[in-house]
Amino acid sequence: MSRSYMVDCGEMVEKVEALIARTWQLLIDREESLEYKNTVRKLGLEIEQQARNLGSESAYAMSQLILGVNALDRHQPDEAVQRLTTALTRFRWQSDVYHEWFSLAAIAQAWYLLDDYDQMHETLVGAKDLSQPSTQDKVRWLDRLGMIR
Repeated sequence: MSRSYMVDCGEMVEKVEALIARTWQLLIDREESLEYKNTVRKLGLEIEQQARNLGSESAYAMSQLILGVNALDRHQPDEAVQRLTTALTRFRWQSDVYHEWFSLAAIAQAWYLLDDYDQMHETLVGAKDLSQPSTQDKVRWLDRLGMIR
């Protein structure tokens, strides 16, 4: 590979990582406005496309997590389950326990919205055994998903 290609590819990876970080922060700082939901969706789709272009499994998994939670925000639990399950599978392949836990919690919320309490319980039992992320991050995420009130 030419050095120029590797530099271009490296710059693209950095841009995608920055876009993921920015979008993740937006997702955590959730707002109720339609403009917010559309912005997060647009950014998630952009990350998904860039991840495919780069062949980046980790970026693709993050795009599915972002789009899955955005689907929950848009009251589309079927889409959420599909995207979040894809994210979960990819995170498990990468042994990314940190993001695996976020995916499991979001999937549990989607099952709850679909009135499938058995699946919700099974998902939460799977999440219970994971030590990552920190307790503070877990509480913040569960609150963000509307699972703590």
